[in-house]
Amino acid sequence: MKDLFTIIAKSIPAFLSALLKVLMQPKRFLVAEASDQEHGLSRSLTFGAVTLGLSVLFGSPFLGDNLFATAMMFGVMSLLVLIAYLVAVNVAWKLARGRATPQENAVVYIYQASVLVLLIPIKTAAVVGALRSHPYLMDEFGSVEEATLAGGVSWRLVGDDTAATFLAAFSVGALAVALMWTVLTWGAYRTINRASRGQSVIAFVLACVFSFPLNIATNMLGILLSQIT
Repeated sequence: MKDLFTIIAKSIPAFLSALLKVLMQPKRFLVAEASDQEHGLSRSLTFGAVTLGLSVLFGSPFLGDNLFATAMMFGVMSLLVLIAYLVAVNVAWKLARGRATPQENAVVYIYQASVLVLLIPIKTAAVVGALRSHPYLMDEFGSVEEATLAGGVSWRLVGDDTAATFLAAFSVGALAVALMWTVLTWGAYRTINRASRGQSVIAFVLACVFSFPLNIATNMLGILLSQIT
């Protein structure tokens, strides 16, 4: 844990600089990073690793004593999700006749997804609050990790009380933010693929279609891993 904190601390200045740029000028920054064939991929992987580490550190107060196992679970999950969704994005653009290389698409995706990873500890805190105020749900889900991955806590509580309804609204809001961020950054894919607007729309729709089964599969895998750990 101490080593993880030390590594992250050393990377914070560069991480914050990149985070500010990707939030302020997402398309320009992502296109520039994807176009840097020599260092773009390594910088994006470092950014993703720091993001994951920060997510684990910020979420650790809510995950109990089994932090190492949870961190390993999120690490494995993140790697599998990264590979799966990268395949989905590349196949979508291939079918839409995009011209970017798999590496260029990967750089854009890693930055794109890493920003959303920062929402994980916020979601975990909201789920923990719901579980503490409704203990019977812990019996149903078995663990905080499983409840977070299952994503069903909020819907079991709608109308139960104000806090539960707020949690449901938060879940919808987080989904809306993720969708808005994806749409906002999708232009970077269009630029590096030198694609028309029509090709971009086709690739986006295909990527969304491919993502549904992947999302279900990764959630099921996450629940399985949480039971093992």
